[in-house]
Amino acid sequence: MAQGLPPPPVNDQPGSFTWLEWYRQLRNYVSTSGSVPWYIINFAGSNITDIAARDHGNLQGLQGGTAGARYHLNTADNIAVTTKEFPSFKVGDVAGGNYTDFDTTGFITFNGTTTVWDDLRVEPNIKGTGTNDPTFTKWFNNGAGSRGVFLYNFTDASTASEKEVFFQVQLPHSWKGTTIYPHVHWIPLAAGVGQRPVWGLEYNWADIGQVFGNTTIAYTTGLVPNDTNLVQYKHYISPFAGITPTTNQDEISAILMCRLFRYSGNASDTYTNTCGLLYVDFHYEIDTLGSRTEFTK
Repeated sequence: MAQGLPPPPVNDQPGSFTWLEWYRQLRNYVSTSGSVPWYIINFAGSNITDIAARDHGNLQGLQGGTAGARYHLNTADNIAVTTKEFPSFKVGDVAGGNYTDFDTTGFITFNGTTTVWDDLRVEPNIKGTGTNDPTFTKWFNNGAGSRGVFLYNFTDASTASEKEVFFQVQLPHSWKGTTIYPHVHWIPLAAGVGQRPVWGLEYNWADIGQVFGNTTIAYTTGLVPNDTNLVQYKHYISPFAGITPTTNQDEISAILMCRLFRYSGNASDTYTNTCGLLYVDFHYEIDTLGSRTEFTK
């Protein structure tokens, strides 16, 4: 730093060499750079408002983003923040591909592990006149003779008279188009030591505009929870293996035509009593809240 201006030589005679030298140094201070050097100014009590021109655009470090992360916004960004209107943005682990995307139209898409799952619930029905129809029987009442609640009975019968119900499934507009997982909710009428029923699902599947083909039959002896011995009146799930759609089956509003039956005549069906059907449903993966248009995803 340059040296400051020395005090005036008040003890010398005016016009002396000492005074002339002091005047020369004073002139250098005020005329060399056209201003008073910053280092000789006392900034105590000063404020930025003391400066006549203090335009924001003339400041340095406008971008920010280093220590302290003081970011600055352009006009468009400022409008978006103050009005809470963003053209598009992503929330979550974007680099890892697991995020929720809000696009420029406001449409929401779940990506990667941000997808969610739900039940596609089915109301089974019987055809009403067949020999394989399950009976609709009271299972429980209030203990004092109430009308009670009823379930379809899937009895232990031969293969020729396996009990069956029928239903259709329409895939919703929120479906991602991935594998679906059918399963049966049921309860046993009596305990079964080391026993399990066999459930069967016969189905075919087609998108809008596609042709239905031959059916496929799937079977399961699975059990959730995986009890060794069946407990009377306990709520169980028997899951089927997942069903992966083909390119003619993976659009919204695709339809499955289904037959659910107990394959009690099969050797793997070791349960010797009746199963009460609670529900049939399909777990399916959701990547949007709906579709962009009425008939397309």
